[in-house]
Formats: sequence, C-alpha cells, structure tokens
Amino acid sequence: MGNKYLYIATSWQGFIQQIVLLTGSGYRHYCFVNYPEHKQDKFTKIDKKLIRRYETDMQKNQLWRNKKEGNANFKFLRYENMAIILMATNNFQGRKTQTKEGVEIDDDFLSIDKKPLILEFGKETSLKVHSVNGKMTMSMSSLMYKNKKAELLEVAAKKSVKLALYEFGKLNGIPTYSGNFNQRKELLDILVDELKRHNVKVFKNHFYIKNQRTKFKVFD
Repeated sequence: MGNKYLYIATSWQGFIQQIVLLTGSGYRHYCFVNYPEHKQDKFTKIDKKLIRRYETDMQKNQLWRNKKEGNANFKFLRYENMAIILMATNNFQGRKTQTKEGVEIDDDFLSIDKKPLILEFGKETSLKVHSVNGKMTMSMSSLMYKNKKAELLEVAAKKSVKLALYEFGKLNGIPTYSGNFNQRKELLDILVDELKRHNVKVFKNHFYIKNQRTKFKVFD
C-alpha cells in the first residue's frame, strides 16, 4: 500500500459523493462496517487489513486487467468510524464471486440496487444511497423524511413566514441529488399548503430550493 493511496474522506458530504460516484461506476455491491468507536486507536490497523484482503489499492491498469480476466475489483472508503468495501463484478455470486488469485471474499456483500445503503450522521441526518431506474442518487431516509415533515408542520402552526423560510432552508444543507431534490419539493408543497391552512399568505416562490450540486473535496 503506497503513501499516495487515499481512502479516508474528510467530510460526510465527500464520503457520500464518492460512494455515489463509485456505485454509479459499476461498484454496485457493498459491505458496510461500523468500527467500534472505543477502538479508534485501531482504525488504521483495521483499514490496512481490509485493504490487503481485497487489494483495493490497485492501480488503474491493474484494475483494467483484473476486470478483463473476469475478476471482481474492490474499493475501500472510510469516514470516521464508517467503512465501506465496494465490489465491481459482472457476475456476482456472493462469497463465491470470481476474484484474482490471493483474494478471498470473507464478508457478505449486498446489492445496492436491491438493498439501499443507509448512512447516519448524528441524530438528525439519515441518508439513503440507492438506484432509480439504474441511476444512482441520494435521498433522505424514510425516517428522516418523516421527521422533517413533522417538524415543518409544527413550524407552519406557528404562522411565521420568517421561521418557515429559516427551517426549510436548512434542507439545502444536504448535498443535492435528484432524490432529495424531489423530496424537498414535496416538503415545500406540504409546508406551503399547511401555512395557507393557517391563513398565512405565502407562495412557493418565496422559498429557495438549491438545485445545483456542490462538489466536495473528498480526500486531503
């Protein structure tokens, strides 16, 4: 493993960005691991073990040759105590998936097309990386969406446009993908309808929905 091998994301936004990029580039199977926080001093040791096990630090020419031979390729990422191994293969067979000599699959991998990846950052942010018609996107998890809807309904009951603008604006802090962009539009409809039900004069064009994705730096 060379010094230039980068795998630790510097932000949760960059972590998600890289996962969406890789899953959209063929790494459609994943194994997600939460490291025990009390073993933080051993994180790097665990990283190195997984990187060696799956040879995730291969160069582009090695990846190309490995793929041509019908073997699975692997990528590894970590943010804080969240680690993920991603697999690219044209013939997924679980632990029996074809790999290069010396690489043995010792973990269970899931298809992101069948089992969306849920990532939790703190108590309020729970995001889902998933595919829609074969294209990768990111949305709020069902639980987060439900909680945000309840919060906005409570805000509307206070009949303050200023407060509604502020609370809805917080949703723009989530990186923009088609999935959560559509969710924000839905939540805005709900919020405006509820404000009007409370006799508050307000229109959807009073609110701003961020529709451009910010590109985050993933690694230092």
